[in-house]
Amino acid sequence: MRGDDDKIKKEFISEAEEILDALSADAKLMEEAGTDPNPAIVNKVFRGMHSLKGLAGMLKFVNISELAHSMENLMDKVRMGAVASDKAFIDILYDGIATLHQMVAQVAEGEGDAFQFQHLQDRIHALLAKERGPRDDSLFSGILLDPVALKSLTEYEEHRLKENLLSAKNILSIEVAFPFSTFDTDLRALNARLSEQGEIISTLPSIAASPDHLSFRLIYGSKGDLEQIQALTGEEARVTDLRGRPAAEDSRKGADKPATQESSFKSISQSVRVDIAKLDEVMNIVGDLLLERSNLEHFEGQARDAGMDRPMHQQLSKIERNLHRKLNDLQKGIIDLRMVPIGQIYNKLTRAVRQLAEDAKKEVELEFRGEDTELDKMMIEEITDPLLHIIRNCVDHGLETPEEREKAGKPRKGRIRIEAAQKGNSVSILVRDDGRGMDLAKIKKIGLTKGLINDDATPDMVLNLIFLPGFSSADKVSKVSGRGVGLDVVKQNITLLNGTLQVSTDKGAGTTMEIILPITLAIIQALVVEYQDLPFAVPLTSVNEAFRAREQDIQTIEGKEVFYLRDFTLPLVRLGDIFQIPREKKGDWVYIVVNKIGDRAIGIVTDRLLRQQEIIIKSVGKRLKGIHGIAGAAELKAGDLVLVLDISSIMDLALMRFGSLREAARV
Repeated sequence: MRGDDDKIKKEFISEAEEILDALSADAKLMEEAGTDPNPAIVNKVFRGMHSLKGLAGMLKFVNISELAHSMENLMDKVRMGAVASDKAFIDILYDGIATLHQMVAQVAEGEGDAFQFQHLQDRIHALLAKERGPRDDSLFSGILLDPVALKSLTEYEEHRLKENLLSAKNILSIEVAFPFSTFDTDLRALNARLSEQGEIISTLPSIAASPDHLSFRLIYGSKGDLEQIQALTGEEARVTDLRGRPAAEDSRKGADKPATQESSFKSISQSVRVDIAKLDEVMNIVGDLLLERSNLEHFEGQARDAGMDRPMHQQLSKIERNLHRKLNDLQKGIIDLRMVPIGQIYNKLTRAVRQLAEDAKKEVELEFRGEDTELDKMMIEEITDPLLHIIRNCVDHGLETPEEREKAGKPRKGRIRIEAAQKGNSVSILVRDDGRGMDLAKIKKIGLTKGLINDDATPDMVLNLIFLPGFSSADKVSKVSGRGVGLDVVKQNITLLNGTLQVSTDKGAGTTMEIILPITLAIIQALVVEYQDLPFAVPLTSVNEAFRAREQDIQTIEGKEVFYLRDFTLPLVRLGDIFQIPREKKGDWVYIVVNKIGDRAIGIVTDRLLRQQEIIIKSVGKRLKGIHGIAGAAELKAGDLVLVLDISSIMDLALMRFGSLREAARV
């Protein structure tokens, strides 16, 4: 039974996270709408809290259920107009969602359901104590709605009717009939069209003109007039203005059409939830199959060289090619299953930014682009914290106070834009703020004082100081940041994902940080090279080109090796220098692998290029984790291991050594 309990708990955590992510997105929509939120969104949040309460209650997570119940009660009062959708309510809504997230995370970590939230309960009760009284029923005297229909309205529908009347909207009656076999889909389609132009206050059944039809009467509020709504509903509906203007009596043409479609009991949704751990297991199996394919390819070559019978060799070669193609299709299919939209992160960041802005006493607008850009689910999880850290620095150091922005001729509200886009096999995530920008002179002064740079350091070298451990240009420690901890860890975490982090700044106009990540780390393309008989794998995401060169063509400037490649000077670093491998075998020729990240480039010098191969990067463990230049390890074939190079950290260290040559490394 223990296994069943764990499975049920995992399903609860997955569904609860899904509900809370949707609630976060809806809370943002309510905040943007101000004091007049879309009733459909309010109801959606109400239902989300209700669903979470029920889920938690079934599994005896009492605290989660209790808080969700309190939030549900609060949402009910908002939807009924008894509590205003003002800043006090929005603050509680965000805090409630954040607290529920923490509670679910605590359950996921096996810490039980003992999260303290009494302070939040007190705030909810205080807000409910300010409940407004009911609206005046005399509002109904101005509409042509019969008493029977009026009495059939629920308390909520009655409230929504009053709100529409107070907003001076047109109140319309829409009578429509649908074939019995398709009435559910037909009614949903009509509701979707109408909801774009107004609010469906109530849907009431009515007497059908035909035994094989179902008739409905919709009470509808809209700024649109009778003619506009009639165009939306089509000629099958009869639309009447309940403030006194009837529609044409013959507008119900076509209502008695015979049924053209049988009803179905099939599920509407065609999707299933899959635990990412199960996909990891399948991906590992695919990785093993890729190794076996490599072994088969190697054996096929040996068989050819050994003089295997030609027809038999052709058959073996055909099997190898077919296996290669099918494995590629399988690999692509599994990677596609792991992909999720990056918009999942955006919902979490919205909650965090509100709290950060409040703590820093600043006004901040968060803007998103590219929400549908997809990344591997595990990459999404790993990049969330680094993104939050970058945004924390934007809020605390980048954006000015409202008063400072006004003096500088800027809007009081600072803007942070997060923009994601796919670039080949990588994803770019830009974080831009329109704040004060970085003070390069101040950063350089600190760098010189600490002996981190020389006086002739380039702007790029100065900017990169912010990624050094313990470096901070903050004059004082704040509640949000400024403790000299953060950006070095951010860069390290991004590097572990085989990604890169670059920064640019414009004083007085803002700062941009760009994260470039591979779409997935599950399986990547790599160039396998060899130095002194030792193999290494270079991720192809950073490889720009590779070529053979004479040792005599490698030049030395100020004791550092470079190669003049077309119109720029390419700084070089030998694999032996990175890992302190003595060069016992020397030759007249070497290979140079040009790696490019953004507008920076460096050449890695090696002895041989072996092949291009798909690899699965594995952790190297604690003992090797701290070694500079290693991103992980991979298995090329059974028992044949290779180290995967961390190009970003190799490039950073090498280009820092090159100093003034750094500008020449731009391409």
